[in-house]
Amino acid sequence: MIPSTPARVAVVVRIFRECVELGRGYRTIAAGLNRDGVPSPRDGNWSANTRSQWGVGTIRSILRNPAYRGDTAWNKRAYGQVPPRQGRHCG
Repeated sequence: MIPSTPARVAVVVRIFRECVELGRGYRTIAAGLNRDGVPSPRDGNWSANTRSQWGVGTIRSILRNPAYRGDTAWNKRAYGQVPPRQGRHCG
């Protein structure tokens, strides 16, 4: 179970689908969400603080965040150099 509203979950699913299945990059995904009028996390529907559109950094953050991928990480720490990511990524 994903702890969020169905509308927010649908946006996250859309972002991952466009990246993984359709091979779209961050900029293309952000432009499509803005074109379709989808509220961004910093918009009034997600946060009362700011109104904003989707940007490359927001898309990248969602796609790289383990929580959005369904991974749970507690007390995660990294020491030393981190090896480069393996496999394909959007962007």
